[in-house]
Amino acid sequence: MDDLECNVCTEQPIPDPVPGTASIGGLVRAMLGGVPQPLTGAEVWAYSQGGEVYYTRSIHDGTYHFYNIPPGTYWIYSEAWVGGYLRTDSTTVTVVADERNYSVHLLLQ
Repeated sequence: MDDLECNVCTEQPIPDPVPGTASIGGLVRAMLGGVPQPLTGAEVWAYSQGGEVYYTRSIHDGTYHFYNIPPGTYWIYSEAWVGGYLRTDSTTVTVVADERNYSVHLLLQ
């Protein structure tokens, strides 16, 4: 039987910015051997104060992005199973129209 390998998609067209929207992104890392390492495939959610929920996964280099979302305050939550344990982290970020904040980093512990 041939070896089969499946990887998280690491290439996709980045959408053009839509005027009046915002984008959020960052790096998801987990403590591995006492050192923070980028984490592929971590689930990431963005919850708006208005009740909207956005979902993505971190790609091969640990980065994640939410493009062209409405301006506002979001609770960013990420989780992944690492070493047999569910690791999580969260933070809150506010973005305004036309802002692109790609420094919302998470460290799953």
